[in-house]
Amino acid sequence: MAEPRWFDPLRRSIVDFRLTPIRSLAIAFVFAVPANRWLISRGKGHAAVHRTGIHGGPSPRLVGAITLAAFVFGSVVLIGEALD
Repeated sequence: MAEPRWFDPLRRSIVDFRLTPIRSLAIAFVFAVPANRWLISRGKGHAAVHRTGIHGGPSPRLVGAITLAAFVFGSVVLIGEALD
């Protein structure tokens, strides 16, 4: 007896691969929306928390510099691999 077409293991892995980020974002949304609403209702939106330094961690300028450096490094690597 032949298995149904939807049971194909490769097709299932492709579907799982595409649905995993969707599921992850949905779960994050469920937790993030109430937390952000609570912060905003207290006058402590996420940007305000970073601006005042209450959040802790590095300054936004340092984070921006690190992000830019990572972007440039990644671009150089990808271009180098493409030309190789």
